[in-house]
Amino acid sequence: MIDLLPEYSYGICRTGEQPVRRGPNHVRSRNSDRWHRPRYGRSYPDGRVAYGYWCGSGTPAGWGQDEVPDADYLCATCEGRWEGQRQNRLIFTPRKSLPPTTCPASRTILFPKDALRRFACLVCGEDVKVSGGWNRGPYVSIHKTGANLMDPCPHHGWFRLCLNKQGRVVCACTIKGGVVW
Repeated sequence: MIDLLPEYSYGICRTGEQPVRRGPNHVRSRNSDRWHRPRYGRSYPDGRVAYGYWCGSGTPAGWGQDEVPDADYLCATCEGRWEGQRQNRLIFTPRKSLPPTTCPASRTILFPKDALRRFACLVCGEDVKVSGGWNRGPYVSIHKTGANLMDPCPHHGWFRLCLNKQGRVVCACTIKGGVVW
């Protein structure tokens, strides 16, 4: 078993899907002619698990195992990228899964309703100001991500942030009792 990366996407996850944190060393579908290294996984309410591979492809269902028979083929792209990311000098981590250098609240309306000029960013905690002009309403000024960046959504990372009714920043998939619309 290996640790899997989160699958951050702009898309809407279906209700009940959960990210898979650990998976087998190798995965393949019934139609595949080679074994792949899983990069991320997602489980469905009916028990199925889908994996995305290091080579960029994936499978909606398949099987996995830790050891591959010597006679079977391995995906060279998956093996190279998986091995490269373990050495810490080669980076194959998707850029979107790394903490952003510019705060996700920059140029958004994710600020407290009572903020007049300056406030603590609701996403990263930095001291920022409200910007805007005559042709655009108020918005959060562009700023570097602070040390107190909120945890990413396991499905969407920092891509779908919004304010809930209590004025807290959350992922849009948590609104309406966790049901994604």
